[in-house]
Amino acid sequence: MSVYRVKLGDTILDVEGLSGLVSLVKEGRLGPEDPVFIPSTGRWHYARSVRQLREFFPEGLREPPPKPAREPEPPPEPEPSGEVVPLRRGRWSPEGTGVDVPVFAYEVDADAPRPVRLAAIVIAALAVGTAIAVYEVGYAWYYRDRASSMKTIALVTATPTPTPRPTAAGSRPTQAVASPTASVRATPTPLQINIAALRGQVAGVEVARVARPDQLGAAMRADLAKVAVPIHEVALTAGKGARNGAVPFQMRIDYVPVAGGTREHRVRDEYVILAMAGRRASELKLNVDSLRVRTLAGGKPVSDVVIAPALALKAWAGELTAEDVAAAFEVRPR
Repeated sequence: MSVYRVKLGDTILDVEGLSGLVSLVKEGRLGPEDPVFIPSTGRWHYARSVRQLREFFPEGLREPPPKPAREPEPPPEPEPSGEVVPLRRGRWSPEGTGVDVPVFAYEVDADAPRPVRLAAIVIAALAVGTAIAVYEVGYAWYYRDRASSMKTIALVTATPTPTPRPTAAGSRPTQAVASPTASVRATPTPLQINIAALRGQVAGVEVARVARPDQLGAAMRADLAKVAVPIHEVALTAGKGARNGAVPFQMRIDYVPVAGGTREHRVRDEYVILAMAGRRASELKLNVDSLRVRTLAGGKPVSDVVIAPALALKAWAGELTAEDVAAAFEVRPR
C-alpha cells in the first residue's frame, strides 16, 4: 500500500493508501490547494490535481481558479555604476520566507501503472521455470530412475564336479580330473512362468491406435508400460522392397531390465516383448523382416540380440514355452 504525505499548514502527515486521502477530503481537513506528495512521481501536487480526489471536492473547487491578469512589469532599473553586484532575491511569499514546498499543478494518478518491463520479466521467468520443471519431472526422472540405475548381471559359470569312472572288480578306482581352464554354464532351474497367463495379459491390453507406421514406436512403448515392462525406446524403420511388394520393416526395441531382477522376471519381460511385437505385426499386417532387442544399462547398450520375426508371431499365438524364450535370448549376457 502506498504511503502519501500531506502538508496541512505547518504539519506534514503520512497517510496510508488512497482511502486515507479520501477520508481527509470528506472530513474537510484536506483542501484542493493543499500539497500532496505522490510516491509514484516523487513530487508534490495540489490535491485538486489528483484525479482520484477531484470528485470529492465541492463543485466550485474542483478546477483551479482563473489566473489573475498579469501585472505590468516595472521599468528596468538603471545600470549600477562601479563594481556593485545586484542581489539575487528568492521567490516571494506573504510571510517573506519563500516557498518551502515546490508544488506542481498538472494532473496525476495516485497509483502509478505497472511498468511493461516488469511484466515482460515475470512472463520470461515463468516460461523458463516451466521448461525446467518439465525436464526435471519428465525425461530426467525416467532416465535417472529407469536407465542409470540398471546394472549388468554377471554370467554365472561353474566347474563340473568330477565323477569316478566305473572300474572292474578288484581294480583301483580312478577319478577324472577336470581341466583347470574348462568351465561350463550352470544348469538353470526350470522356469516357473505361466505363459498362458502372460499371453492373456498381452491380449487384454487396450493398445494405442496407430494411423501411420512412424507412430508405432511410441504406441508400443506405451502398450508395454501397461504390463509393467520398462522400455526405453521402440524404433520402426522402413527398408527397400521389391516393386509392388510389401515394404519390409526393421523393428528395434530397447529394453531396460529392473536392477536386481530374477531370471524368471527377465524371461517374463522377454516373452511379453515378443508377444506384443507379434500382436502388433499381425494386427497391422506389417512385413517385419528384422527384430532386434537391445538391453540397456546406465543408458548404454550392453547386449544386442536378433530375434526371428516368426518367433514373435509364435509368442503371440501362445506356441512358445518359457524355455524357448530363454533360448532365443541366450546369446545375451545374463
